Order: sequence, then structure tokens, then C-alpha cells
Amino acid sequence: MHVASWFDSVLEWDTAGFYLINRTLRNGFFDLLMPFMTDKWNAALPIVLLFLYVLIFRPKRDRVLAISSIAVLVVADATAHHLKDLIHRIRPCEVLKGAVCSGPFSSMNYAGKLANETFLVLKGVWKSSLGGHALNVGVRSSSSSFPSNHASNVFALAAFFSYNYRKLMIPCFITAALIGYSRIYLGAHYPTDVLAGIALGMLVGFSAAIVVRKLTRVGQTEDPIGPGVKEDCPVARPKSSQ
Repeated sequence: MHVASWFDSVLEWDTAGFYLINRTLRNGFFDLLMPFMTDKWNAALPIVLLFLYVLIFRPKRDRVLAISSIAVLVVADATAHHLKDLIHRIRPCEVLKGAVCSGPFSSMNYAGKLANETFLVLKGVWKSSLGGHALNVGVRSSSSSFPSNHASNVFALAAFFSYNYRKLMIPCFITAALIGYSRIYLGAHYPTDVLAGIALGMLVGFSAAIVVRKLTRVGQTEDPIGPGVKEDCPVARPKSSQ
């Protein structure tokens, strides 16, 4: 099979998968759940409070991992953005006929709406002050589609934390999978966009976890919310009888 025909087949399956999730599998429950999952502002306050709790009350190991997770998120997000700038794939909601296009605010008025709209307005004002055009505040985005930043970011964090806290593996990856699914359901991404984001995020997350472990000698633990792990405790050795 020639490369061109193989690529065409991938695009056909990609489009078919998009229509399956975006149209065929639509239901009332997901119409409410998916906008909530895709809106990052819904998790902003709990994450900030949890981060502060870890910095103030948790042992050094947890503080190191919490701060390192910021670097993980920055690397995953920046890498995905650079790939988008290189590939320039148009989002499916802008080119596919019959695509159901919605966003975080189309079904419910979430608490994150005010924060998100304020951010976009301020960003538009800042851009206008530099001689550009103000951004339109709305659901659709003018950014490229491949890969999905949402998928790369959440799977990077899921991989990073599940590597260090084994009990968090299932809830982390279930949450990440729902967020990735929501990007297709709402018409923002093709399935391959999300799969590429997953691959990128997993690579960044697990690589970062290994690097942090080697640099800080931070090991794995079963309990991320328990009394903490004792740091560098020497093991007492029995004295040999003379």
C-alpha cells in the first residue's frame, strides 16, 4: 500500500471516528457532562487549594512532586502548541459538514464561565493596546487541531502522578480519558488529535517522573494522602557478634 493511500485511509477512519463520537453516540447525560469535563476553570479552584495544602502541610517528598508537576504541565502544553504551529490542522467543527459544535458554556452556566470570559476579554484588550484586533469571546477557537493540548496536559499529569502514587492511577486516567473524549464529543478535535496528545502527554509525564525520581531519589508510594513517607531513613543493621 502506498503512503498516500494509507494516509487517506487514516483520514477516512479518523473522520468516521469523529462522527461516531460527535453525532451517533450523543446523549443527554454527555451533553451535560462533556462541557463540564472540558472546561479547565471548573478544576482551577480545587487544584489551587490542594496545591496550597500540599505546600503547607505535606512532607518534602509531596512538595517536590507538586512543584515538579507545574514543570510537567508547562512542557506538555508548550510542546503541543509548537506542534500545532507546525502542522496547522483545521479543527473538525470548522470544516466537517454536520459536525455538532459546542463548548464549555453551550449547555450549562458553569462557575468557570466568568473567569474564562474575563481572561479572554483582558487578553483581547491587551492585544488591542498593541495595535492588534481584539479577540472574539466565544466557544470556537482559531487555534489548530493537532495535537490536543487538553489531552497532552491531562495525560502528562496522570502519568506523572500515577507513577509516584499508585493508588491515583485509576482515577487519574479515568479523568484524563473523559477529558480527551470530551474534545471529540464537542467538535474540537479528531480522534487522532486526542491520541497524539495522549502519546505526547504520556511521554512527557513518565519521562519527568523518572527524571525527578533520579534527581531527588523520590520513590513510589501507595498512599498519596496519608501521613507521608519518611525521608532517607537509615536501616538499622544488627551488629555481628565478635
